[in-house]
Amino acid sequence: LEDGSYVITDPNGQYSLYGLSPGIHVLKVDEHTLPEGVELIVNSQAQAGDPDSRFVDLTPGDFHRADFVAACPQPVERTVTRCPEPRPATPKTRTQVVEPEREVRQCEDRPVRKTRTTTVTRNIGNAIAPVHFDSGKADIPSDYAAKLNQLIQLTKDKQNVRFRFVGHTDNQRLKPETKARFGTNQGLSEARASEVAQYVLSKLHIQSKVQVEGKGETQPVASNDTPQGMAQNRRVELLMLYDEPRQETYTEMQQSCTTQTIPAKTVITVDDSGSDDLRQPCEIRKITETSPVGERILARHLRQTQGWGSEVERIDPANTGNLKNLARLADKNGDISNGLLEAYDNQVREHQENFAREQAQVEQTKTPQAPDPKEAVKTLTKEQGKAGTWLWPLDDTSLDGRFMVVVRAGLSPALSVNGKEISSSQLGEQIENKSAGSQVMAWYGVELEEGENTVKVTAKDTFGNERVLAERVFKRPSSGVAIEMKVDGTLQADSGQSTVPVHIRVLDRNGYPARGAYYLTLEASDGMWAEPDIQDKVPGHQVKVTNGERTVHLRSSAQSGLVKLRASTGELVADADVSQVAEMRPLVAVGLLDLRAHKGYRKGYENLGLIMLDKDEQDIEVNGRAAIFMKGRVRGDMHLTMAYDSEKDKETELLRDIDPEKYYQVYGDSSIRGFEAQSRSPLYLKLEKERHSLMWGDYVTDNEAPSADIAKSSRTLTGLNGIYDNGTTRVQFFGAETDNPRAYVELRGNGTAMQYQLQDVP
Repeated sequence: LEDGSYVITDPNGQYSLYGLSPGIHVLKVDEHTLPEGVELIVNSQAQAGDPDSRFVDLTPGDFHRADFVAACPQPVERTVTRCPEPRPATPKTRTQVVEPEREVRQCEDRPVRKTRTTTVTRNIGNAIAPVHFDSGKADIPSDYAAKLNQLIQLTKDKQNVRFRFVGHTDNQRLKPETKARFGTNQGLSEARASEVAQYVLSKLHIQSKVQVEGKGETQPVASNDTPQGMAQNRRVELLMLYDEPRQETYTEMQQSCTTQTIPAKTVITVDDSGSDDLRQPCEIRKITETSPVGERILARHLRQTQGWGSEVERIDPANTGNLKNLARLADKNGDISNGLLEAYDNQVREHQENFAREQAQVEQTKTPQAPDPKEAVKTLTKEQGKAGTWLWPLDDTSLDGRFMVVVRAGLSPALSVNGKEISSSQLGEQIENKSAGSQVMAWYGVELEEGENTVKVTAKDTFGNERVLAERVFKRPSSGVAIEMKVDGTLQADSGQSTVPVHIRVLDRNGYPARGAYYLTLEASDGMWAEPDIQDKVPGHQVKVTNGERTVHLRSSAQSGLVKLRASTGELVADADVSQVAEMRPLVAVGLLDLRAHKGYRKGYENLGLIMLDKDEQDIEVNGRAAIFMKGRVRGDMHLTMAYDSEKDKETELLRDIDPEKYYQVYGDSSIRGFEAQSRSPLYLKLEKERHSLMWGDYVTDNEAPSADIAKSSRTLTGLNGIYDNGTTRVQFFGAETDNPRAYVELRGNGTAMQYQLQDVP
């Protein structure tokens, strides 16, 4: 809407907005959030020719329906040329292949703008002042006959004119003679309406459709306690309807085809050796490709009507992966989140499992595997054996107690750890490569002490001297005593379309990645985790960390700002922060300009509900409203959010929190209602660049400081707020003029309970 209110539809495209003020609003669809291939079309005059937006005229205490219609996705035709493989020619033959002349027809759809005439029905309520009658009478007073003649001027140049006459009475009992003639007040009201209808039609001399109704005493416009009020209730109201032709322009797709003549070709092939091939003519044909959007719509329809499984549904990670966060956002805004958590359980789990499988495959390719000695010996070199090359472990950490090394051939080496020789029974393989003069040896189940261990491979030479063939210091991790979290970069606030990797390490007392499996609970103040919850019955998001290292991914939300992360298991806790920066999305704007003017006041303005502000005022009075909301990328890498409303209520609540108890809950959809431009002043403006921001509007000072910070100053204000954040230093400055100033006063105790006086206070 033009005030910054927005709603996210449920998976069926349904939505509801409540808590809106009566009057004219503008509702616009954000094209950035539409699925690829979806195009909206005009289906109502309220759209004013724009398929993406429409006017919404809200009546106090009433509902209003605003639909947006998308065109059915059309299949796409394209031309495909297929050339078969050359056909082997007969040896020592001369073959002549002639391609006849042929025509190739290519067609494409092009938009053509056309004009058509439509009919719009207009209505004039109370085209003239209501006809008032004497008590118990159905005769038109003579002074009203002239006013009824005004209809003749109104019907000129009008097409298909229709009238509706509605008669009314006061609540007084009918006199005997009146009752004998009309029966009841209902009959009297119908007689009055018929009398006026006959008079009008006799004067107009045209064929018009007439509807006559009587309401009796059920719809008074004034109190029946006074003669003046009863006189106003004895009336006949007139409503005139007519058709007005209207020219409108629309776009229609027309097929444009071109025909190309391909001349005949002669191919002569001479094959003296029997190795040349003959080329076959290429086949040109058209194929029809279905729209991905149409396939998704068909899949959803089949799933709902025929009970097909969820494999038919093509889940969009940008929407389904963010449902849990949307439910939390709905609760924060006082909205209704019916069905969101259930949708999260049913749909997001499938996406998370797919994501987990993809990540497992990626991690498996990254995780090194111990080489097979039987394969490794085939590629040994003399240099490897001479230098004493370790094949396993690849780095300085040993987790499995396996050691594999390449040394010179012809020796019987032994393995020792911290000076203690390992039993020969733990030697698994010893295979020589005679051509390379090297051998590969592998030991299994070698126990290391926690921390650093010196591992040596030694052998005795021909003189009986012990020689060190290979030596290295390996680390053996112990149980975890600390958790470390690290985030790479920032996260775009694009409603779940982006993720940021979060590296988690469980460290032992020596700072090495801990050995074994750990189940960590992940928490995030915003967004949601992409990996599946392996213990969904336990509060929190659980993941498994094996051998001290794991990378998880945080999916974005729609709100920019600082997101606080936490990983914990038992008494081990680690915290980290990640900045959600504004999405560099295309600029979108919606607004309205409503101007009204009138000159003086005509007789009978009280019946229209008008109030004369100045009885002597006869000049032209002009009033109106201007409102606009826009957001998106400006000037390269800057994001702008702006809202302005000339008629903004200064008494609006700070941050515009909505109390759901004040409004009737709309059941039947699980849409999310939110608000982006919170400001008590007419203007809201916010510029964002990476982590930096400058804004004018409603804000909370020091909202991201820890609750235990004794220097924290948390207030809700309307004014200027700026944040400078380069990743290491964060500075915030703000300024506002408050209605209720604060002061700090210290009073010395005097031994009493109430005998104290505040300074500078009357």
